[in-house]
Amino acid sequence: MITETNTEVMTDEEWAIAHAIAHTLTKDQIRIESTSDGILTELKTSTSYLQSIINQDNAGDRFFTYLKTLLTKGEKFIHSEQTPHYRHSIEKACRKYLQEYQVDAQTMLKILGWASRLIRYYKVESVAEVLFTLPKKRHFQIGDILEAEVTKKNNKGSKVTYQVKGESYNEKEPKNFDLIPEQGMVKVQVVSLNPDDGSINHVKFVKQ
Repeated sequence: MITETNTEVMTDEEWAIAHAIAHTLTKDQIRIESTSDGILTELKTSTSYLQSIINQDNAGDRFFTYLKTLLTKGEKFIHSEQTPHYRHSIEKACRKYLQEYQVDAQTMLKILGWASRLIRYYKVESVAEVLFTLPKKRHFQIGDILEAEVTKKNNKGSKVTYQVKGESYNEKEPKNFDLIPEQGMVKVQVVSLNPDDGSINHVKFVKQ
């Protein structure tokens, strides 16, 4: 069993996220190329980048920008034909599990470091047989103000697609459409929740 050092104290939620990332990426590695360690190599490279900028402003934002840049412009720096698939899996997993920690780069770095170690554990153990508790989804309230990424704008219908906490929301924004950037981070407000599980149903742009 892995235990944390005094300099790497992890909360239960952080451990669960590290396990979730490792579990997800191990399954992706098996699906893409079971005999390779390419996804672990790419994860370590991305983690090293975060380590190199950890004391800079907006390190978390820059890390996510780095992951997206590798996907769109990293074709000169690939090690095999599977590298783009590995990078896509890593970007997707980080967006799903770490976006809430974007303002806390030190915690992100800690989680990613342990996720890399746990991947080796999952390669030995049967992925399907290992059980862990995923972190509970945050309970949102109507009126909550959240960070969101604009991923698409459509003039027809004044629709904007937001990425919030790893989920996409396609919303009509007729009043504020011209104020919303084509891409980038903005603030949105939760305007309705799903009655079944309390997850976000709709959001709207908030003027700054």
